Amino acid sequence: MGKQATISHLPLGSSAQLDLRHFRYFIAVAEELHFGRAARRLHMAQPPLSQQIKWLEEELGVRLLDRNTHYVRLTEAGAVFLKEARRVAANAERAVRLTRQVGEGTAGRLVVGFVSQFDGGIVSMVKSALEREYPELELQFTPMDTLELVEAVRTARVRAGICGVPMDEEDFTIERLARAPLVVAMPEGHALGEREAIRLSDLGSVPLVLFPRTANPWIYGMLRERFAAAGVVPRVVQESLSPFSIEGFVAAGTGLSILPAWVCSHRRGVMYRPLKESELPVEVALFYLRGNDSPVLRRLREQLMAAISECTVRG
Repeated sequence: MGKQATISHLPLGSSAQLDLRHFRYFIAVAEELHFGRAARRLHMAQPPLSQQIKWLEEELGVRLLDRNTHYVRLTEAGAVFLKEARRVAANAERAVRLTRQVGEGTAGRLVVGFVSQFDGGIVSMVKSALEREYPELELQFTPMDTLELVEAVRTARVRAGICGVPMDEEDFTIERLARAPLVVAMPEGHALGEREAIRLSDLGSVPLVLFPRTANPWIYGMLRERFAAAGVVPRVVQESLSPFSIEGFVAAGTGLSILPAWVCSHRRGVMYRPLKESELPVEVALFYLRGNDSPVLRRLREQLMAAISECTVRG
């Protein structure tokens, strides 16, 4: 422990400067009730330990220990000081531990932004897992659109972001987590539900409920290009950033939708079919500023991949 950690609120003389060593010395003697054993526990010689305890009593102005050649006993004042010394030592150790954990990213506050298009339950799963693993960590997930999220990570308003790729930003480390198989969500009983897989060309005259451009400009543009290549002008009747809201619109008959497989909740009234254009490069990634890696970000990546895998299988 640093020897400059001064305790100034005790009723000491003006010259008294207690540091954490004195608390550790006294705790060892008070618990062992034997100067020799306490000295061995502290890995020091006995005479300097006796001198430190004597100095401590002189500075406090009270006797903490009754001792002779046969025994060492705590006085009433010594018992009180032992209780407080343990508290001070524990607080000091906790301060050191928390400081190190914050430096490693495993304690403190971690804010992660995410695009709701890539949630589907993975955020709550990951949050619960990391909070169990890092009880000193306050983890906050904040929904944003992609452009807002990129700027928030760049300016350190959030530590990391979860969104789709590709991204054309060179400032970031981009950890690709998974390729998102796309499915078409439709109301139960819809005519297209008789097919094993759906092509984009099948959606030419069908009302659609899709994510807006702000959800991910790159994926939005790519999907529009693929619609155009299929000779289709998509008939978008509703947009939403929330996959849960989109499934609600689908169940209500507002239109069909194209969703990443893992966000599908198998809501009542909705059925799902694979999208035939499976080569669509829809991926999800964790990204953060270069050089801003930490153990907790590595665990975040691992937990995200596990949650995505589980949700994909379930979906």
